[in-house]
Amino acid sequence: MYSYDGNDFLSFDDSNSVWVAPTDAAVQTKRKWDEVQVLKEYTKGYLENECIDWLEKFVNYGQKQLQQAIPPKVHLFTRNTKVDANIRLTCLATGFLPKEITLRMKRNGRILTRQDGVESSGVRPNGDGTFQRRDGVEILRSDLSTYTCEVIHQASNLHVEEEWDHKVPDLSGGIIGGAIGAVIGILVAVAVMLVVLYKKGIIGSEKPSSSPTSSQQGFAVIAITSGANNNNNNQPAGVNQPLLQEVTVATSQQPAGVNQPLLQGSGAPPSSSPDLPSVATAPDDANTDDQTKDPKGSDESLGSKKSGSSGDSGVERDNTPPA
Repeated sequence: MYSYDGNDFLSFDDSNSVWVAPTDAAVQTKRKWDEVQVLKEYTKGYLENECIDWLEKFVNYGQKQLQQAIPPKVHLFTRNTKVDANIRLTCLATGFLPKEITLRMKRNGRILTRQDGVESSGVRPNGDGTFQRRDGVEILRSDLSTYTCEVIHQASNLHVEEEWDHKVPDLSGGIIGGAIGAVIGILVAVAVMLVVLYKKGIIGSEKPSSSPTSSQQGFAVIAITSGANNNNNNQPAGVNQPLLQEVTVATSQQPAGVNQPLLQGSGAPPSSSPDLPSVATAPDDANTDDQTKDPKGSDESLGSKKSGSSGDSGVERDNTPPA
């Protein structure tokens, strides 16, 4: 039998060895094929021999598959939904072979349909070569009706109907999940807020100031004051600090053993040193307290000062260059 566009086109009459055209469009093809004797003999041999052999093989394969049929395992259980007052009742048939199966969910004997909210996954393969099907419906947690699941697997001659035992899952899982979700939401909100504040420069963008802080300024003032006090304690009483600095600078600049007036040249007038007498009289002020305590010691010190001063004046007159 040959077909075209869903309709019968040509068939072969094995008894008369002729082609039969059921439609007018196939008449021209029938006439051509009737003239080919080899084609008619081949078609007759195929229908009487080879076609029968294939049919017997397929029947044997079907019988073996029916004998190896695996019945399904039926489970009826519930789980929580997003709404605390509702639960989802599920009927699962799994591990069956072949895949042809009938599954029905009933409420008080009435078959539930899609209009009642039944959702079906259809027949799906398992990893071990068997199949499964899952149907479910959402009901009230407080529903006391009789719910059953009917499963028919003709290949394994299984016909079973499981009844729900009205066991419902606890709500603790939903409460814990909600609490965890709330904590995660708060943490995410805080993280987003910190990122926004950081980008705006409100937090984490303070730069160290180049000017010293008040504590550093205070420390510097204390260090300078203490340094000044140490210098004042080291110098003799009654002698000003600038005088000692000028004498030290003048002494360090001239060569050892040469007086300053010689370095200025013979034509230059002799330089006077108004500061030297002040330096020479510095011990008088420093020993004032000692004189008041010991009169004898003061007289001896006065004599030594006079002799020292006369010696110094003599040195200055000898070193003065002639006019």
